[in-house]
Amino acid sequence: MEYAISLTNYRQKAWVNKSLGLLIKLGLFVLLLILVILFLLNLNQAKKAKLNKLKQDNHAQENKLISLKQQVESLKQSLMANPHQALDRHKVMAFLAYLSQVPLKGGLESLHIVDDQLKISGKLSITAFDGLEDNLKAQGFAYKVVHFQLIQQGQVEFSLQVEEGAE
Repeated sequence: MEYAISLTNYRQKAWVNKSLGLLIKLGLFVLLLILVILFLLNLNQAKKAKLNKLKQDNHAQENKLISLKQQVESLKQSLMANPHQALDRHKVMAFLAYLSQVPLKGGLESLHIVDDQLKISGKLSITAFDGLEDNLKAQGFAYKVVHFQLIQQGQVEFSLQVEEGAE
């Protein structure tokens, strides 16, 4: 029996080619793995930056809230220290009772209480407006016309600033 021994380097070349192919596949896999890791790290950094921004915004809002609470407390303290700045409940109730008794043909749209003054706005007929003015004078209220405009025949739109004490 004869055995043929091949003296060519075919097996070496096949082994080298196979090893080279496996090394290329391993290199591509490592490169892909590195790219995925870099993507995840970049994503993580973006999330951390967003989280830090939210923390800073939250901290700023908390500081603002604390500042507003302190302002409210200081206003409460100043109101307690100076009770004459507060509206007298009896004056307000008396004026509201007066307004409920005044016969008006038209309507009052708004009443605003600012400091120790009352601002009345509305739309009335000219005669009702004159009656309101006369009635305010008779009750001892001082007033100032802030806004007066004719809007239709016999109708006026007005704003009065009313204070206690005409004389």
